[in-house]
Amino acid sequence: MKAIKTLGICIVCLSAMLSCKRIIDNGIDGLQGESPNLITMYITANSFEYEEIDEINALRIKFTGKQYGTGTLFAEYAVKYGDTHYNSPVLQSSYVSVTNDFIGISAISDADFNDIPAGQPIDSKIRICATSPYKFIASGYKDEAAEWTQEMVDNHKYIWYDEIHNHPVYGFLDEMGKEDLILLDRTIYLKFSEIPEIKSHNITVSFLMENGKVERTIPVQF
Repeated sequence: MKAIKTLGICIVCLSAMLSCKRIIDNGIDGLQGESPNLITMYITANSFEYEEIDEINALRIKFTGKQYGTGTLFAEYAVKYGDTHYNSPVLQSSYVSVTNDFIGISAISDADFNDIPAGQPIDSKIRICATSPYKFIASGYKDEAAEWTQEMVDNHKYIWYDEIHNHPVYGFLDEMGKEDLILLDRTIYLKFSEIPEIKSHNITVSFLMENGKVERTIPVQF
């Protein structure tokens, strides 16, 4: 019992130190010593897994692809994004960021989505709920994320994040541009703003790049 009590105290202290929210997608594998890098792994996505989350009317997207946690490419990405002088403790697997240079996100359904005809983008009907440490890193690890609103917090409650190091990526898909999508966390949510009258859809979600896209067609039952 004493050992369990000691472990509980350590976990509470660790959580307070890092100001962490509830962890859902990224497990706590352990605290690393002082690290020059905030980001612990990069992923160059070539696809993504998905899951319908009915209780929040959303799709959970988890990017998959080549992962870099050490080595030359990891070091090159760290230099590219300026993540080389964090020099503080980090949790293993806590910051896993996507390296793809996305310029936008689009979604198209094969059925009418209320006022939007089949085959046309429904980007004005879907919000992205995601996070990125990019702004914090670009500020020299000084610009703590101050723009979290209660609406954003409510819509990010299924995602691991902390309000100090992670800035929200939040808005309708047709509002998102290249600067918004740098170093996305590997897990994001696409949340529908309304329920369509037609309940069965095949929705093609495309993460667009200058030289290609990461895309899947997802069957969705509302």
